[in-house]
Amino acid sequence: SSGYIFCAWGLWLTCNPAFPTCFVRGQSPLHILGQYGRENAATIFELFLECMPEYPLDKPDAEGNTVLLLAYMKGNANLCRAVVRSGARLGVSNNQGVNIFNYQVATKQLLFRLLDMLSKEPPWCDGSTCYECAAKFGVTTRKHHCRHCGRLLCHKCSTKEIPIIKFDLNKPVRVCNICFDVLTLGGVS
Repeated sequence: SSGYIFCAWGLWLTCNPAFPTCFVRGQSPLHILGQYGRENAATIFELFLECMPEYPLDKPDAEGNTVLLLAYMKGNANLCRAVVRSGARLGVSNNQGVNIFNYQVATKQLLFRLLDMLSKEPPWCDGSTCYECAAKFGVTTRKHHCRHCGRLLCHKCSTKEIPIIKFDLNKPVRVCNICFDVLTLGGVS
């Protein structure tokens, strides 16, 4: 219960513009919520965004972790869904190269469900390497984006094309292998 009190305290302080928003290890109250939040974390998150709708959801802490990644690593599906619904980038990696696509979990069920619930094209990720195989982009290796998850990929990691009807993309567009599976099988894999 002390975690809830700390989160509520942190959220209250962050809503006060005169108070600094970073705590230990560069974490904001949302990072703390992602790391320690329980079943009501999604509700707290939504209340926070109601007070501060322009808050940068993809802001990393000192270790490069976003709120979504911290919640995903803790298996907090409700908070993950709330963060994705609010428009967070899905493929952002931390300083060790870990993201929700490559984090080792027993099953990829939560990832597939998060991808399946997308109702609009998420913001595109940026970078200098492929989010799947880490190939460096340059003259011979072009950047491509998966039109479903927004990750930055090389040609080799984004060879599949499929229409994404839920995004009103009726002609086949480039997607990664994971999103191709989600779009063809649904969020049950």
